[in-house]
Amino acid sequence: MKRWNRWNRWQQMTFLEQLGQLLANGYQLPLALDLVGSLIPVLKKDLVVCQQRLEQGDTLAESLNPYLRPLLCEQLALSQLHGQQTALLIALGKRDRLVYQQRQKMRQLLLYPCFLLLTLGLLFAVMMVFLLPHLQTLGHVQAGLPDWVNVTGVMLLSLLLLGMMMGVCLIRRYQLNWLKVGRQLPIVGAYFRLSIDYHLCLQVGYIMQSGVSLAAVVYYCQHFSHLVFSNLIGTSVHDAFNRGASLSQALQEVDGLSLAARQLFMKGKPQEEVGADLIMYSQMLVERMERLVNQWLGCLQPLAFIVIGICVIGLYCWLLLPLYQNIGGMTTW
Repeated sequence: MKRWNRWNRWQQMTFLEQLGQLLANGYQLPLALDLVGSLIPVLKKDLVVCQQRLEQGDTLAESLNPYLRPLLCEQLALSQLHGQQTALLIALGKRDRLVYQQRQKMRQLLLYPCFLLLTLGLLFAVMMVFLLPHLQTLGHVQAGLPDWVNVTGVMLLSLLLLGMMMGVCLIRRYQLNWLKVGRQLPIVGAYFRLSIDYHLCLQVGYIMQSGVSLAAVVYYCQHFSHLVFSNLIGTSVHDAFNRGASLSQALQEVDGLSLAARQLFMKGKPQEEVGADLIMYSQMLVERMERLVNQWLGCLQPLAFIVIGICVIGLYCWLLLPLYQNIGGMTTW
């Protein structure tokens, strides 16, 4: 199936939440899918197809693959290893709802500045078409764009080209692994690092809580190298276990795992307790990501108004100020 069959973010979020809650309340998966289809009628036909695939022997992740984002399907596929499918669905639903709410807030914050920028752009176009030719004829405004506009344009274009070149270099270096590339970005890299840490801690926590060892997880991931989770674990961890490395030594090879998460493994607790600690830590990471995004959103609207202010001042200095200084010449029109 093609990408256009994929559900939108709201539908995916609501589906995960509803299905997780129904399974947690004791409903069997086929009945839970029927109820979700009744609660979200737009998904009913797709869920019928999912049930047919389940009856043919597909897993839940495989049956939902055409409709959910790849990262969600990969995480559901890993639930076969730890068996915590219901808890994982609820956790993914909560995480998706948080991201959805943050996106809605960002749209609300940018709505008014975007309207002002659009109005300013229309005003600029009108002045360029109707007012500028008269001012140039009278000699009030020099022909062409002012030097500061040209210099600013060259600087912005240079920064854009430099950013594109850096992106290409990072992608080639990390072999198109977008998670690793995103982690190196200057501003949003902090969010990517928290997100990587969250996914690792959540999945490893469920796996260890179910009694599966980390070594077994690593060996399992080697058979599914296309998974993002497998790329994060990396072949170096597999090689470390093959060399007989201890858990602490192997954890040093886990790319993206924070020092705080590593320390949870070093406390000498039973494996099930370590898994529970990792799950709790993943929830703390969600709160940290929420605070980080809220800080960005708090700066977003002021930055947008600063850009608008710079545009207004530039337009005033270029067109209106020379006109006011030579207001007497307007009588010759």
